This record gives sequence, structure tokens and C-alpha cells, in this order.
Amino acid sequence: MRLALALEYDGRDFCGFQSQPSGCGVQDALERALSEIAQRELKAVAAGRTDAGVHATSQVVHADVPDDRPLTAWVRGVNAHLPSSAAVLWAHPVTDDFHARFAATARHYAYALLARPERPGS
Repeated sequence: MRLALALEYDGRDFCGFQSQPSGCGVQDALERALSEIAQRELKAVAAGRTDAGVHATSQVVHADVPDDRPLTAWVRGVNAHLPSSAAVLWAHPVTDDFHARFAATARHYAYALLARPERPGS
């Protein structure tokens, strides 16, 4: 079964979305958590990627998962295996031809820049 999932994350704990050899990407954390629930290795495909330190509020990904788990396992179960800086917001079954990257109809980016000489508190 193919699932679409929405993620939010605080990018400060990650080296970007895309999987990296060191395992520091959001994709790495997500695939580890998905694989824990599936009890086999799973891969996730994102609608887009983010750079190191960039946050996301609703990034859509898809993954082909076993169909013998309830949808709650793909939200609450995966969240139990993700670091606290990332969370699955929802999971919905989609058709086998759904592709997170090619199905995206829009992307929205918001930039916050601190324009002062003093450093931020965090």
C-alpha cells in the first residue's frame, strides 16, 4: 500500500531532508522510524528537499508500506520512533501511481531574517 504522509520538523537537528551517509537527514530519521513499524526496510520519497537547519511545517512524502497496519501506526507509531524535533502529522492511503514530488501542485517558502547586530537567544 502506498501512503502519503505529512511531516513537520525543526531543521536545527538535521543536515537537511535528503538521506546522507552519516544518517543525519530527516529522510534518514523517517526511514528508520517507518522501518521499525514495518519490521523491514522502507524508503520515503519527498515532494522536495530542505537544506541544513531549515524547518518544515507540512512536507509531503510517500512510502510503500505493508497494508497490515492501521493508519494510526503510521502516525503515532512512527512518531514514537522519530526524534522529538520531527513528527508525522497525518497519513493517507494513495494510489500506486501517486508520487510525492510529481503530484505537488505548489510549494510555499517563508523566510525569517533577523536584522540586528546582536545574536539571537536561540
